[in-house]
Amino acid sequence: MQNNRQTTRHPVSVPATIESGQTAVGGVVLDVSATGARIRLASGAFLASQCVLTTALFAEAVPSRIVWRRGAEIGLRFRTTLNIKQELGAFRSRPFNAVQSGGFGRRAGLS
Repeated sequence: MQNNRQTTRHPVSVPATIESGQTAVGGVVLDVSATGARIRLASGAFLASQCVLTTALFAEAVPSRIVWRRGAEIGLRFRTTLNIKQELGAFRSRPFNAVQSGGFGRRAGLS
């Protein structure tokens, strides 16, 4: 099978939350690129296609769209292209304890 991706996927294993309307579901980011991410969800809750990804990988929450679903996994396309090398570099340079103790990103404008 040919891979037609224009951006490189980076394997990771980082906790995440996907919010869609009134629903928030935990999961794990399995891989990420500048344009999207593959997530394994912790539950089978219904999520509308428009959602927000919050994870320690990124400084802020990332507005996204669910573009595919396979069992407990979903594929997200980010609304904007991210500078993934910069984001991953910043994530990897953070102290381990900050990530493990809930160093998740925040939605812009919220404290």
